[in-house]
Amino acid sequence: MKVDKANISGITEEDIDNVLKSIILDEQEESTFIDEMGNYGIGPIRGGSISNSYKYKYIGGAARRRFKEEMIERLQLEFGK
Repeated sequence: MKVDKANISGITEEDIDNVLKSIILDEQEESTFIDEMGNYGIGPIRGGSISNSYKYKYIGGAARRRFKEEMIERLQLEFGK
């Protein structure tokens, strides 16, 4: 995982990097982890594999911005603007 550059008041890239480094890359009981197959856990919560075709839309400011811009472009093409 890498830090996505963002201008967030009061949060440094180092803060974000430290949070990312705290995520374990192998499953452990009651821990926060993600594995190479896309399985994840946060405490007792477990989730399954994300398909290779999944495009991040909501994780990170840059991804949300990209998704919003793509939606605007798609709608403009759809409605002929």
